[in-house]
Amino acid sequence: MKPMRILTVVLLVAVSACTWRPDPDEHARKFFDEGREMIIKALKKQDATDQQLQAAEAVLAKYQPTLPGELATVMRRQRDLFRAVATGQDSATLARLETELHQAHEGTVRTIGRMHEEIGTAVGATTWKGAQAQLDKRWAKHFDE
Repeated sequence: MKPMRILTVVLLVAVSACTWRPDPDEHARKFFDEGREMIIKALKKQDATDQQLQAAEAVLAKYQPTLPGELATVMRRQRDLFRAVATGQDSATLARLETELHQAHEGTVRTIGRMHEEIGTAVGATTWKGAQAQLDKRWAKHFDE
């Protein structure tokens, strides 16, 4: 029963997220900008030097032109899939849309991972691990049971 409840919650959140965000491009830009602010704030809490902060900002600036577009594509693919589910589309259509979503999602996750790795290299392992701990602490309340 628990997996079904989790799936139901995930579907409801995803569907509601799709309906609350009619402009995926705008939402993706905001998501990126808020993520940038959280990363810089976490680095500052780790007493990152001005040089480290500038290095992190340079990495973020490198990804700013393309990553929000990748995020928006994932949001559109997710919206398309949930619309197809909600409108009773056949299994071939749903499978195709899920594959498209998965491919977009995997590419975006890899891009985000590379960005995080580059930030870690730019600021140093110790500072980045401390910033990651700060971010984990901030987000734990949303994800922990």
